[in-house]
Amino acid sequence: MIYNFLELKLFVQRHLGVDPDSINSKFKPITQKLTRAELDRNVQIDDDGIFFLDKKGNRHKGFLYIESGYSQRIIEKAGTRLPKFHILNCETIQQQKERKNFNGHYVFSTEIITMVEIDGTTQELRLCGNCNKLHSDTHTGMKTSEYRQKFILNDQEDGNFLDSELPKDITTDFWGYTPEWHEASRNYRMKMKFTCEDCGINLNKNFANGFYLETHHKDGNPKNNDEDNFKCLCVLCHANVDKFHHENYSKGSTRKKLIDFIRLFEDDLRRIGNKYLELYKK
Repeated sequence: MIYNFLELKLFVQRHLGVDPDSINSKFKPITQKLTRAELDRNVQIDDDGIFFLDKKGNRHKGFLYIESGYSQRIIEKAGTRLPKFHILNCETIQQQKERKNFNGHYVFSTEIITMVEIDGTTQELRLCGNCNKLHSDTHTGMKTSEYRQKFILNDQEDGNFLDSELPKDITTDFWGYTPEWHEASRNYRMKMKFTCEDCGINLNKNFANGFYLETHHKDGNPKNNDEDNFKCLCVLCHANVDKFHHENYSKGSTRKKLIDFIRLFEDDLRRIGNKYLELYKK
């Protein structure tokens, strides 16, 4: 079966939402919410392949890929948003671990994986070049469907995956947010009394003002709705929390929202000393 991925809008380019209606298989990928300890315990990466260790101790061969697709920086450099999939402890996987860019970045799967390319076409992921160099029976450009048929379905491993034995996939909307997100965000902003946790501006004077206060995911993962991962920020502080958000608020509707906020609350922002105000008033 095929996992279909939808292209996200600019302000959530780092994340792709999975269409749950397109998934019809007893095989489920490991979600990125696993801790590093869980990832190390349940997924084995060695010179023979990549395996998931189930509760009964059985190993099941699969592969790893970047759940969200390539970052905007890599997309601009490589000309593609489609990540490669990995089947061995290749040089790329080792480098990602050294850079601490592995846990929460990759998921394990046994299925055919497709994503939406820059041109809008849906394409299958292809094998990592470094993995191909280490494997004698693969070839350049091998797709997940071919690897699945040749090396996963025909692999003589004991046991089979069961729904109950694997972590469940997380249903998300087009933008990568879970169903409970809006309620969780509203409740958190109410708890913070509609006050920005960075600059301290209070937007609780009327309902309309609350539009300019947002809930930020500290770890950048829109699926992680633990309250400890939230931060209540005004649009101006949110737009400058990191380079990714700065780019997201540089054009379109998000840019308009930012400029409108500054225009409406400039006096208040200046009074409380918001450190980002002058970036937009030069």
